[in-house]
Amino acid sequence: MAASVGIDPFEMIADHPACSIWHKYTEERPPEDARVLCKLCGCAGRYGEYIYKGGKWYFPDLDDEACEANILVSAWTEVIPE
Repeated sequence: MAASVGIDPFEMIADHPACSIWHKYTEERPPEDARVLCKLCGCAGRYGEYIYKGGKWYFPDLDDEACEANILVSAWTEVIPE
């Protein structure tokens, strides 16, 4: 959808740009506490922004570390802060 109207899909999803290098999650882990845009397993075209901490994924807008996101990530790219 984003490509059809000429919008960068990363900016549309995360509301700010992400770098264009995708890393396979099984081969490379994000830096600790990094905000990343993730390709999610199980459904083509599913993406989400999460924070990577201690080998687990967390929602970026929740401060409670007990709120772990129950997701499977196939690839990630780091989000560039504005």
